[in-house]
Amino acid sequence: MQTLFASNVTGSAKRLKENIKPLTDEEAHKILTMLPVSFTWKKDSPFCGDSISFIADDVAEIDERFVYHSMDERGNRQVEGLQVNPFLAAYGLLLKEHEKRLEELQKKVEKFAALSNLLIEKGVCTQKEIDNL
Repeated sequence: MQTLFASNVTGSAKRLKENIKPLTDEEAHKILTMLPVSFTWKKDSPFCGDSISFIADDVAEIDERFVYHSMDERGNRQVEGLQVNPFLAAYGLLLKEHEKRLEELQKKVEKFAALSNLLIEKGVCTQKEIDNL
């Protein structure tokens, strides 16, 4: 069995980067097309037991930036696993979008409640009629 060293810590300082630009909605939404799976590690794997995750090979087909690679014994590049930071960035943007949408919906709910109360007060309809909408 080979020894595998893994870390979820990657360089993230601004001084290490160039061509920095905000993540687009389209890029972030790619994670929603990734299929989470449950599985059991193979016996010859450096890991053991049951687990849940994504299949890195499938994720690489969607966006290579979510995975890391190694070289096999013939010098060919092969998918090894998932990088954590791209997932965090994408989920962070999606969370912001959902929070904004939730606030918009809450405002609409409040307006609908006020309108419903006004319609009931004016005798246009009853609470039961509104509840049945």
